[in-house]
Amino acid sequence: MEFNISIINKIEVLGFNDLSFKMRQLEAFLDLSNIFPLDETVSAKTIYLRRMYKKLKLGDAIIAATCLVYDFVLLTRNTKDFINIEGLNVINPFDM
Repeated sequence: MEFNISIINKIEVLGFNDLSFKMRQLEAFLDLSNIFPLDETVSAKTIYLRRMYKKLKLGDAIIAATCLVYDFVLLTRNTKDFINIEGLNVINPFDM
């Protein structure tokens, strides 16, 4: 199984000042993940999403854009911020 994440996910996760065991687990997960950069294609899609969905936060827009550009399914507990984005396949893993 592969884990694909946006660079913004890495920034958000490692941006916490937590040296606990949980943080070390998250760092290990990130080390196993394919991290997709914020390139021109993702940037353009992010801009489009921000224009279309006015309340969409920048980080969420980057995550959604990465999923749309690379045809990924977005796994998140926070489905409410993504559910209305056209073409984005969103799944809450806790509902599976």
